[in-house]
Amino acid sequence: MKKKMIYTFPETDFNYVSRDFLFPMKLADKEIEKLIKLHESDSRSVPFFLKSDAKQVEQNISNKWKLEINTNNTIKPKSIRIVIYNAYWRAERNLNEPNDSVSLKAIYIGGDFMIIDKIKIDESNNNTNLLSLERAIGNSPTMISITPGAAYKVDYTEFSTYEVDKAVDFIQMLKLV
Repeated sequence: MKKKMIYTFPETDFNYVSRDFLFPMKLADKEIEKLIKLHESDSRSVPFFLKSDAKQVEQNISNKWKLEINTNNTIKPKSIRIVIYNAYWRAERNLNEPNDSVSLKAIYIGGDFMIIDKIKIDESNNNTNLLSLERAIGNSPTMISITPGAAYKVDYTEFSTYEVDKAVDFIQMLKLV
């Protein structure tokens, strides 16, 4: 039985900042605090879906749209990706479909999240606001997602931004395998 998605792509919103760090990470608490401040002032807002839903999203997308999904992990094996984010499972976006084709490129950002990194619309169309966010709906706590590279043999984990100390403890316990 196919599980039902609890959201409708692309009517989602992932507001984030991210950075990759080499291990060992010095002053992890300061770096995380910097990213939290950057998220408050200069984060990027994009549609998202869960990596585990990639095939279902591909099957449900408009037939005028092409969705290229790159689920490959782009985190270097000995690096750590930290993402500060809010994820809204419901959002209103400009969905006025152009007459021409639309190409979307989704990339793996970390955790279980895929984001739309690029939107390309045929040049004859001037709908430059396609998928622009009109409003995010609901509450979404700001989270810290830490995704270690493959050399750690550890899955990603998440913390509230009120748990910077726990995030630092997690980073400090990481060991290269």
